[in-house]
Amino acid sequence: MRGNGLRSIVLSLVVLLFACSGGSSGNPFDAGAGRRYDITFEVKDVNERPISNARVQIRSGTTQLQALTDGAGEVTFTRLTAEQIVVDITADDFEPLTDQVVDPAEVGRGMGFTLAAEGAWAVGRPLILGTRMLEREDDGRAMTVLLDIAVIGGNSAPIRNLTGADFSWRGYECWAPSYCASDAEDNFAGDGGAFSVEGIPQLRAFQEGGVRHPYIAGIAVERYDQYNEQEQIAALRRYFADLGGNDKAALFDYQHDGSGVVLTTRGEFTNAGEILAAAADDLAQPAGATPPVAQVLTPLLSAVAAEEGFGLPGTLRHAVLLANRAELFLDEIRSVARTAVDAGVRIDAVEAFNNGLSRLAMRTGGASVQVSDRRQLPMVLGAMDALMAGTLPYYQLELRLVGAADQTFVPGGNASFALEVAIPADIPVRPAVVICDVAIPL
Repeated sequence: MRGNGLRSIVLSLVVLLFACSGGSSGNPFDAGAGRRYDITFEVKDVNERPISNARVQIRSGTTQLQALTDGAGEVTFTRLTAEQIVVDITADDFEPLTDQVVDPAEVGRGMGFTLAAEGAWAVGRPLILGTRMLEREDDGRAMTVLLDIAVIGGNSAPIRNLTGADFSWRGYECWAPSYCASDAEDNFAGDGGAFSVEGIPQLRAFQEGGVRHPYIAGIAVERYDQYNEQEQIAALRRYFADLGGNDKAALFDYQHDGSGVVLTTRGEFTNAGEILAAAADDLAQPAGATPPVAQVLTPLLSAVAAEEGFGLPGTLRHAVLLANRAELFLDEIRSVARTAVDAGVRIDAVEAFNNGLSRLAMRTGGASVQVSDRRQLPMVLGAMDALMAGTLPYYQLELRLVGAADQTFVPGGNASFALEVAIPADIPVRPAVVICDVAIPL
């Protein structure tokens, strides 16, 4: 990290393959037989500017070649015959791109890589605090929605100076109903679930955080055998450092132990953050197979609902899930959401992929955030105290969604879409993306 000067350039690598023929070139990749080819790597930043002196290394078996990009950001390896090569690319102030397998038969059709600048992942993250439908046209072709979205910087503090131009719609392919517009049975609605935004998102207001509420939080961490726990431990320690006063938290983990899914209490409810920080170290122990999250939500909600806290009025209750592979289906989302609402517990989701937890969180009045890099977890959890206490400032955005056909937005259904947020940085950076899920009331 380099202070406020976060390098936020992203390298774009375009690989072009040219077939050729001829005799031996002395190249150790040249076996002296078969079809030979040249590969040119073009290295650019996100603004399409060439990056010189990037080191490109190619490997095949025990043999390797390397060269630096020139002033045009290009480097060419000639007269190769290896059926498959592995590419590693490094550049000063950029994170390395390693172990990229290149199949010569495929890259002739074009190939691209990205290499993120050091610190680009830490620019900030958007958090969805709530979504709701304001109105829906009778034919179901369009509806207006309101989003509450907080944006934090690399130090977990809220970013307050965004404008409407910093928020933009980002459509994506409707490869499953839960990723676009779906009906009450989670089938595609309208014309394959497709819809878009009319105009641009409208920034209605910037809302300062409210009066601080005491809260009770049960934090559950997904664990499995291929998971690196260190980022989670660092993130939890950062959150627990802010715990105290009238708030209480407990630490759980859940994993599959071979016979079933187990929810384990690592640290009992307390306002002593140092005790829970020490308990977080237990997460470094070996874990089992990937666990289904639905089986642990009911006992987690029961534990949070049963905790008395300090008996203060206005106490908020949160169940926070740190998940990577969690997946929920519609019947599970509905069942757990009813249980959570009846128990007065909000579910907050911190996840790597949108596999249903965001939809669940929105239905319980909770928050949702996606992390694109595990190193973002300390940043996100550094804002969780303010989020759960109700003091985190946020933006209110209004969007008008328009379907490709009538009955795209139907009662009991859902609309899911991606929103891009241009977080300020010293050098332009690709927008941060957050998934928004809007439930359509019956």
